[in-house]
Amino acid sequence: MARTVDVLLPLPIDLLFSYAIEENTEISIGDYVVVPFGKKRLVGIVWKYSDKSDRELKFIEQKINLPSVRPKLIAFAEWVAQYNLIPIGMLAKVIMGGVLKVNQIDKLVCVEKDQEISEISCQLSSEQQIASDQIISNLNEYSVTLLDGETGSGKRKRKLSGSSFIKAIIFGNIGIENCSIDTMCQLLNEESVVMTKQGLDFRFTKEAVEFMKRMYNESMALFKNILQVDCRILQQFKSVKLLDSSYISLPNSMENMYKGYGTSYIGYESNTKSGIKLQLVFDYLNQTLDQLNITEGIRRV
Repeated sequence: MARTVDVLLPLPIDLLFSYAIEENTEISIGDYVVVPFGKKRLVGIVWKYSDKSDRELKFIEQKINLPSVRPKLIAFAEWVAQYNLIPIGMLAKVIMGGVLKVNQIDKLVCVEKDQEISEISCQLSSEQQIASDQIISNLNEYSVTLLDGETGSGKRKRKLSGSSFIKAIIFGNIGIENCSIDTMCQLLNEESVVMTKQGLDFRFTKEAVEFMKRMYNESMALFKNILQVDCRILQQFKSVKLLDSSYISLPNSMENMYKGYGTSYIGYESNTKSGIKLQLVFDYLNQTLDQLNITEGIRRV
């Protein structure tokens, strides 16, 4: 049975891809490798060992003679992806420098540790020499040196924070029909956060879903502790259930899965041929969701 590993590819998705290793081939974590991907061949990084079976897995084609990515850099990349809510695949190009491609492998030169590199001599002007001396003197401490430009000129107004992300999703889907990523980007712009559609789309990862779940649970706890109704009549019941029913329009391409009205539903005008009816039962006293039903939006006669 061949060994298997998970490889990070420079693709804007939050997934690792499993590959098998040929016998008598030495592959370690952090190695640069060439792997088949569909009809293409891509350069990837061996990210971790896998326990998947080698059955039906494609084999690594080539190991590239480059220094391996250090474990600390792998851990740091995973932290950056989780902290910024971006797919881990987007960081592959950053690690590779954005220029490592299959057709450029033969042009790469690997310098051995014990190989001496000759110094490059150049004549500096008096101003350049002063700048060089200043930079060298700051190498032993943390500092930032501005070579050219204006500080703050390329700085984003504000970074995308967790609170801004939640506001864009919640306010974008409350009271706005057919909310799109464009709408959410406009809401973020009102929060002084400049974000493109592609950039926001990349933030919808598994970590973002887990983040929203945690925020929902915390908001429910806040609702239970603060927004209690002082009504004695409710104390005689073990539970008080609230029923909410909503109609959500879907793309016409989903008509075969969920049929819609195509006309109107309780005063809600809709020209879509597909839709769902969402019924939610919430136990107010126990602060739990008792039931969630999703059915076709078509009216049953």
